[in-house]
Parts: sequence; structure tokens; C-alpha cells
Amino acid sequence: MKKSIGSKIGIGLLSLFIIVFVIYAIVQYFIFGPQTSPYIKEKQEIVKGFQYHPWIYILYIHIFFGIFALILGPFQFSKKLHQKKKELHRNIGKIYVFSIFIASMVGLYLSFYGTGGIVSVIGFYTLDIAWIITTLIGFLKIRKKEIQSHNEWMLRSYAVTFTFVTFRIWGMFALMISHERGFLYGLTIIFSWVLNILIAQWIILRSKKRIDIYNEIKTTVR
Repeated sequence: MKKSIGSKIGIGLLSLFIIVFVIYAIVQYFIFGPQTSPYIKEKQEIVKGFQYHPWIYILYIHIFFGIFALILGPFQFSKKLHQKKKELHRNIGKIYVFSIFIASMVGLYLSFYGTGGIVSVIGFYTLDIAWIITTLIGFLKIRKKEIQSHNEWMLRSYAVTFTFVTFRIWGMFALMISHERGFLYGLTIIFSWVLNILIAQWIILRSKKRIDIYNEIKTTVR
């Protein structure tokens, strides 16, 4: 089955968002330095018990491995890579899972210092838990040779990974409305990863429906 124009546009937009986010993260945190970030300056002022060290080192670990997962994820959905270079597919998958394990583990620590109060803390914490669960289930499914289920759970996993990007977009709108990192800002964290999961589920159901229709047509033609 060939990709539709809509799918190609979606892949193009996904790639664009990933590139923009990666460039932003590298420039902001590895070139200009975290001290220039308004987000971190605000955190130092309003988050109780916040200590710049060791928080900043843990943030670097989170960003580094999170970017790895963000970049590697789309390659795992390539049918050509899966069919023609299975060993490469497996190796990329292992790096993807390992990257998420590290990024989510340190993310649990970072979540307790979320800017925006208790809602932000809950948002970041549930995000990391969802990240761990979806990825772990996907990993266990392929160990059991349940390929279809594995693909579906890894899509959900990447949907959570992509919250790296979508949260920044929704968070920007929240700041435009409230002008501060408060309740609404914290709510966008939960909204971002839940919406991404719902979109992934819609893609899964839509794909199943298309396959059923395709198989039905093939059967009818025969």
C-alpha cells in the first residue's frame, strides 16, 4: 500500500518539527547556555527547594537522551528499514528504548521541580510514567514476537516522546493567554501527552480499518 498525500504531508511536518526542536535545544542549552533561558531564570525564582546543581546536569542527561529518542523513533516506522535491514532496525530499537529509559528515569527527578506548581509536577510525572509504560510494553511485545502489538505500542511510545515538541507549542499558547507559568501552563503538559496518545490511537485504528478494506478488496477481486 502506497502512502497517501496526507501521510506524506504528515511525515514532512513531523520531520520539520523535530529539526526545529533539536536546533532550538542545541542552541539554547549547548551553545548559549541554560543561564540565558527565561524558563530556568523563572524556575530559580519561584520553585521552592530548587537547586541549580545538580538539577542542571540531570537536565542535560534528560535532553541528550530525549533528543536521541526523538530523532531515532521515526526510523523505526520505516517498512524498508524493517524489511531490508532487520539487524539495523533492532539496534536502533535498542538504542531508542535505552534512551527513553535513561531520559524518563532522570525525568522523574526533574518533574518534582516543574515550574507551574503542583499541576506541572503531576503533568511531568505522569508524562514520564506514560513514557516508561508504553515503551516497556512495546519492548516486551517484541520479545514475545507479537509484532503487530509491538508496532502499536511503539507508536504510542513515540507519541509520548513527541511531547518534547508538542508541549512547547501548547505551552507557548498557554503563556500567551495567562502570561505566567501557572495552572494553565501545567495543564498543557497533561493535555500534550494525552492528546498525542489519542492521536496515536486514532492512527492505529485508522490503519487497521484501511488494511481490512484493502484485504476485502483483494479477496473480492480474486
